[in-house]
Amino acid sequence: AQLWTKSYNGAANNFDEGKSLKLNVAETFVYVGGSSNIGVSLNDFYTLKIRTSDGLIDWGTRYNGPGNGADLNFDIALDAMENVYICGQTTGSTSGNDFMTIKYCQLLASAGLDTSVCLNASVQLNASAPGATAYSWTPATGLNSTTIANPIANPTVTTNYIVTITNVNGCTDSDT
Repeated sequence: AQLWTKSYNGAANNFDEGKSLKLNVAETFVYVGGSSNIGVSLNDFYTLKIRTSDGLIDWGTRYNGPGNGADLNFDIALDAMENVYICGQTTGSTSGNDFMTIKYCQLLASAGLDTSVCLNASVQLNASAPGATAYSWTPATGLNSTTIANPIANPTVTTNYIVTITNVNGCTDSDT
């Protein structure tokens, strides 16, 4: 029984072609790689992340090569951290057709639920991300550490803290 369908029509209402498809290990997302024509730059790589439960697009991204010419996606792969690898052909600015591989990181930093605390009181902040190796909190004011996942905050003025997390692949993401 058909559960859903999803089509993609690029911004130029022009030629769009899916060429490759991969499921993540949990089968919660399907990644589709292809090419999309927006007229000015001919075809560009286009990659979609689609939820398998309902067909909604989680994200989509376009890559226009250095020659502003035909860029054609041929295959897509995922690693254990769900980084996305796209491989295909791109048009160089002076070199003609070249092969291209792109890696997209998918790190999602979480600073936990928004928390309120009275001035001059303390609260523990909680950050996390899959494969996290480094944490950087800003501003440092009122924190007992800026480089751990769970610092104690004791703000003396209204403060919004931001954590930037880096994972084992060198990807970074931030949350407030």
